[in-house]
Amino acid sequence: MKQNLKEYILKSGLGILLKKKSYTIVQNSSDNEFLVANKITNHEHIFFIKGVGVAVQPSKEILIKNNFNVLFAGRMLWSKGVKEIIETAKLFELDGNNSITFLLAGKPDEQNPEAIPLSYLEQLKNSKNILWLDHVEDMTKVYQDTDIFLFPTKYGEGVPKALLEAASFGIPIICSDNPGCKEVVKNNYNGIVLKNLGPQEIKNNIIMLCNDIEKENLCQ
Repeated sequence: MKQNLKEYILKSGLGILLKKKSYTIVQNSSDNEFLVANKITNHEHIFFIKGVGVAVQPSKEILIKNNFNVLFAGRMLWSKGVKEIIETAKLFELDGNNSITFLLAGKPDEQNPEAIPLSYLEQLKNSKNILWLDHVEDMTKVYQDTDIFLFPTKYGEGVPKALLEAASFGIPIICSDNPGCKEVVKNNYNGIVLKNLGPQEIKNNIIMLCNDIEKENLCQ
């Protein structure tokens, strides 16, 4: 009942905002189909662009690492899948696997009710296999030092800029079956799209990529 009311309010509100003479920009095919299917607007009044694009400047410095790095980049929100990432890291720690480090790049959005408390993030410094980098101004070196990009978001995404950036560096991606993510990641081609975001499922797919001797050719 509550969900139906939310959908009714959303559709009604969009119908008022998007007048017949107005034009709408969407960044993924799911939003495109939603607007047309619910007769909020039509194809002639929709501009479909797959993300805002990224401009990547390659760095001359290549970092040397010992661990296999799994990166998440984005706002520190629970709905972005940070909890699932932390729980996955704990599974590796319980197994005594110290070869994989989880990197979290981004800061909390304090105005968002889904924001992860700063005190919680600071406690991650005590973790053996999780490194919170906070906000990183230039992500180039971080991407160069990354083996897998992990993005188990449940958040309503357009086309996540971080996915575009990761893909531009040729990094295999593990992401959720979420509108926007699927615009960037083709399952079993340049990454893995997961419907099950359980920590064990994420862990299994990380291990599969780690053991895949063809990993370096995954995004070619």
